[in-house]
Amino acid sequence: MQPRIDEKQLAFFGAFCLFLSTLELLIPKPLPFLRIGLANLPLLVSLRLRPPRFTLALCLLKIAGQAVVGGALFSYIFLFSAAGTLASVLAMLGCGRLFRERMSLAGIGVIGSLASNMTQIVLARFFFLGEGAVLIAPPFLAIGTAAGLFLGLLAQAAVEKSAWIHALALQPPAARADGRPPPPGAARPAHFIFVCGLVSVFPFVASRSLAAKTLLAALYVAIAGFSGRRIRILPGTVLLVSVTALHCLRPFGKVLLMLGTWPLTEGALDSGLIKALTLIGLVYLSRLTVRPQLRFPGRAGGIFSAMLSDFERITGCGVKIQRKDFWGGLDRLFAAVYGNGGEAARAAAPPSPGAGKGFSPYALWTAFAAANWAVYALLP
Repeated sequence: MQPRIDEKQLAFFGAFCLFLSTLELLIPKPLPFLRIGLANLPLLVSLRLRPPRFTLALCLLKIAGQAVVGGALFSYIFLFSAAGTLASVLAMLGCGRLFRERMSLAGIGVIGSLASNMTQIVLARFFFLGEGAVLIAPPFLAIGTAAGLFLGLLAQAAVEKSAWIHALALQPPAARADGRPPPPGAARPAHFIFVCGLVSVFPFVASRSLAAKTLLAALYVAIAGFSGRRIRILPGTVLLVSVTALHCLRPFGKVLLMLGTWPLTEGALDSGLIKALTLIGLVYLSRLTVRPQLRFPGRAGGIFSAMLSDFERITGCGVKIQRKDFWGGLDRLFAAVYGNGGEAARAAAPPSPGAGKGFSPYALWTAFAAANWAVYALLP
């Protein structure tokens, strides 16, 4: 009989993945989906502490948590992150099973990082970069190798130097994760907004009109700003320029102008702009309509809720980690959050457009979904 998964530890490790994922957003990157993989650190640590079932469950929990907390469920970022994480975990589990203790976490980290990077490059080739994906492959793989080595060494140090992690490995599995449901009715608007977002995905993606893409993408960005969400101009600009430029490397259609011996064509330019606007629009549509207040039923839903509660406690704990006592500070943070079963304050969702102004959010989000289909019908 296989050992039961410790649900409390699973939820906490998932929360730590989300915390590291938010830290990684502060690291500059040439393209939004090109990430170092800092959030994979708990996955590496779990390889030494828990059975493969735990690591695989943590992988799925991390994917779901990042999609909901980061609001990326409907965007290409979710696809790239999910595929990269799953490929990385399967490669690391394979190495762990094949070599067992003969391969260090540093080596396993490099293998996992390369598996993730190669998967994302293949997806980039087929989804929006085309043949231009070959240009980013060498530096991306080089950065991935260095990042995997760094994460592996950090995970090895955590297993060896963290007293809390060492003690955690000796604890018996907890009965159930402490996933408290939100107050009655708190998740209902989030579920309705999620459905409206889901209904809006098809008309936006299916439209081949540059005017429709521009109009809807601008609408998503405007509503996001009106709702109080942060508008990240630089990543969107980099994505728009890079995707469009890479598509223009394969000219087709009417020649607009000649840049030396290279023709800038209308077909390639329109194709690049449509693809880039689709990616940017999906990011903002997802951030608008996927809320952290989403809750799911059953045992998996309880673990997911516990992960969100632990994530809130980590971000609001206030324990300072100093460079001179890094592992000691980290142990204090872990102990304060993991040992605290008290009720965590739920993060308030960004207000819906019109909230608190006499408007029904249900009517507004219904109109939002209808507007997407109206634009698709008028500008298909």
